[in-house]
Amino acid sequence: MLSFGTGGGVDFQNLASQLAINGATYTLVGDISTLAADVAANSSGNFALANNYDASKDGTYQGSPIPTWYSGSFDGLGNTIANLAIGNTQHVGREPTGLFSIVTTGSVSHLDISDINLDVRHIEGQVGVGALAGDNGGTIQGVRVSGTVVSGANIVGGVVGSNGGTINGVISTVGVTGEAKYSSTGGLVGENTGLISNSYGAGNVFAHKRYASAGGLVGNNEAGGEVSNSQATGKVTGNYASGGLIGFFGAGTINETFATGAINGAGSRSETGGLVGWQGANGTATINESYSTGAVSGNGGIGTVGGMIGIGGPGAVTTCYWDTTTSGTDNGVGGGNISGLTGLTSKQLRSGLPAGFDPAVWAEERKINNGFPYLIADPPLK
Repeated sequence: MLSFGTGGGVDFQNLASQLAINGATYTLVGDISTLAADVAANSSGNFALANNYDASKDGTYQGSPIPTWYSGSFDGLGNTIANLAIGNTQHVGREPTGLFSIVTTGSVSHLDISDINLDVRHIEGQVGVGALAGDNGGTIQGVRVSGTVVSGANIVGGVVGSNGGTINGVISTVGVTGEAKYSSTGGLVGENTGLISNSYGAGNVFAHKRYASAGGLVGNNEAGGEVSNSQATGKVTGNYASGGLIGFFGAGTINETFATGAINGAGSRSETGGLVGWQGANGTATINESYSTGAVSGNGGIGTVGGMIGIGGPGAVTTCYWDTTTSGTDNGVGGGNISGLTGLTSKQLRSGLPAGFDPAVWAEERKINNGFPYLIADPPLK
């Protein structure tokens, strides 16, 4: 299995070189236009990025640079696509939009997308928008993304708009803005019905329109969606369900996660929580072995504010904690009947792993994560 450290990659000087990974042959490409043409000719082919590529020379793409639905394997080999710009100056339809429009059953791995500028605020409706892919039904592994994403679509993520596949080991420092009413906006994924693990959302998330949900990692997590061994640290502002990790947690599972960013419910009906804005609204939503430290605030009205959960519905919460010092509240849940939450002061959270936290998963050191528990397999960014 390939593995690349930060800034590490494989650089080929000759695109005619031969490359095989795990017995599969890959075609080398050196730029986006070649990759798009090759995918159009063989949507299930295996391709690899031979070197770093500065996409500023391409100008601004009007829609996805790779519009063909992709079911092959693309390996970035640790290389970077920098300064990619995607925009739309007029209404151009409702296609999922990102570097790839849709990754169906394929995979994208070991790629850095640096300083992307994705501004497609004229795309509207129930469609996914994300820096890497509008929709993902395959596997995304070992990807890092930075830059900005702005969209008028209903499903907006820093890396992927709508995820029904697997995302593992992905880091997003993307600043994300959802411009639509009834939108789901997340620092990593807009809407998740798949699996997200060992991943990190560090960008700020802003969704200010009416009934807009926002989460530091995921805007909306629904049936079958699972988030595990992951974290979010960005500031979150939403208008409906706003959470440090997940905004609207309709159904699914959260396991071994934490969130530290400040959360503001800007609307008069906002449900605001340090980890989750609204839990269990559409089914059973389970949270286990997680904590939050972010400051939480609302806009009054009939909204609710909780140190960890804004409003709770059906589902189990076990071994979960919120920081009563940094959150600014002694209430773990703003509304609803939820047990399994324990409030601790910052001093208590820093004095050793909370009861029930697995020491094979969690660690605590004074110089890491400000002394708060951190995930061993997914350490904080330096």
